[in-house]
Amino acid sequence: MVSDVMTVMAPIKPGHEDACRQVLENINTATGIHIDFAKENITHFARFVILADVDNGKRRKRLLFSAIYDGAQDAFLEHMRDDTSDIDAIWGHCEGYTGRGDFARYMKDHDNPTALYLKGFRYETVENIQKYLALRDELAHRFDVPRAQQLDVMKQLPRQFAPIAWIRSLFSGLFTFLKYVWITIALIPQMIALLRFGFTVIEASLFMLSQVRLDREHSDAPLDKSGPSYPFAPGDEVVTCKEVDSLPAFRERRVVQNQVTLMTVNGPATAQRQKVVLNSLGVFIKVPFITRNRVIPTIHFGRWVLIDDNKRMLFISDYDGSVLAYVADFVDRLPSGLNTLWNGTIGWRDSVTLDPEAFNEGILAHNTRASFHYCAYPSTTVTGIEQARKLYHAYHNNINERTAETWLKWL
Repeated sequence: MVSDVMTVMAPIKPGHEDACRQVLENINTATGIHIDFAKENITHFARFVILADVDNGKRRKRLLFSAIYDGAQDAFLEHMRDDTSDIDAIWGHCEGYTGRGDFARYMKDHDNPTALYLKGFRYETVENIQKYLALRDELAHRFDVPRAQQLDVMKQLPRQFAPIAWIRSLFSGLFTFLKYVWITIALIPQMIALLRFGFTVIEASLFMLSQVRLDREHSDAPLDKSGPSYPFAPGDEVVTCKEVDSLPAFRERRVVQNQVTLMTVNGPATAQRQKVVLNSLGVFIKVPFITRNRVIPTIHFGRWVLIDDNKRMLFISDYDGSVLAYVADFVDRLPSGLNTLWNGTIGWRDSVTLDPEAFNEGILAHNTRASFHYCAYPSTTVTGIEQARKLYHAYHNNINERTAETWLKWL
């Protein structure tokens, strides 16, 4: 099963901004409404964010709801509606919303397609991930004994007759290979559809192959983050000083997971190329034989969404660690890729992808804090989930004590 995404954006009624924010920030508290995402256990991540809506007015706001879920969209929306104690308390602040009976249609009408979608786990459901983590915790508890007793615990592990384990592994690998071939063939029409962009495809392809270089020896980004946040260039849009001032603490927190919601403005001259770049990468990243998200191993999910008729771009990501470490991962490992994705935005400099301090400043200035954030496995890193997955499959194919020693290191 492949996880899917929703990126719903709806204008908030004038004068309802503060009331809407208060509802969102009190979700799942003693005094707020309750959303039981864990009841159906199909939601990986979800968030509510109040973003600027300057096209409709300088002080106007809009509500972003973003979710990554397993299964069909209709089922997800039905569960969300039924598992929320008062869905109208949230969406009643948005223009055009008429009530819970019309909830699914309203969400679909305001959904924005994702152009590029990175996933830390290819085909893992929430249930699978939690199953892997549960076994890892169980084994860690069982092996939390003096070293002299570990051999006795080892003898209690399940056994598989070696030929059966090898045959099972062979057929599993063959099935996976055939599945990947089928998925790749199914993507051919999407690849052909890219030709509709004409010569812009060639321009975008050449641009994606270009490399970037740092144009100075040291960063020119200011180290003092206490001042106001200014636009990086005419036409750029940054979040308010009040929002930015709250981010250094967010950046320095020592937490397992974190999230960003960046909104940037595309340059008029590069908007079409930006669309082609995202759509091209969005197709090719789906090819199973292409290793995805191995370069940046801290990303659980990341996606780029073009909004407002390609005028702006959203980057929504859930990742491990602090934002500064996250930025450093990008800058150190994928500078040319970053330049490809953001070069068309107003205020962007090619060399910023080799400058962690400048890139970090750009993220802080364009990030909007989520009013509510949910994760189905909040205390686990991408690496931890991958190790738990390997541990789970090795445990169920264990042959003897010697083979167990090779996979118990993942505890």
